[in-house]
Amino acid sequence: MSKKFSTKDHSIVLGGQVLTGFGPDDFIEIAFNGEGYTQVIGADGEVAVNQDADESATVTVNLLQTSTGNAFLSTLYNAAREGGQLTHDFLFRDANGLTLYTSADAVVKRIPDTTRGKEAGSNAWEILLGVLKGFEGGAS
Repeated sequence: MSKKFSTKDHSIVLGGQVLTGFGPDDFIEIAFNGEGYTQVIGADGEVAVNQDADESATVTVNLLQTSTGNAFLSTLYNAAREGGQLTHDFLFRDANGLTLYTSADAVVKRIPDTTRGKEAGSNAWEILLGVLKGFEGGAS
């Protein structure tokens, strides 16, 4: 059975603003920084499972250079640097299924490196998340 996939069914929301104007290829990457669980095997074979307390993550959002989201993310970053609000709510949802990622403490890491060429390119924005709750649910 075929399942539908459309980038139009994905939402990225930061600080209450829906980001649009995604780059042409991968438009979001979510990378947890912690290991989740690790294990240690004792000399006698006993196994201990360690839960990593690190629930932080880094999200990279790729926006076309023409996206108004660039101005919004620049504004969040610059305001934080000048003593304004540092953290914001983050949400990523795939309406085709159950995938949902949320965080209450997202920070725009920096202004991305900028290049210009013959055609519009994209900007890779890194967003730091102190605690990310995630559920990868696939498509329904």
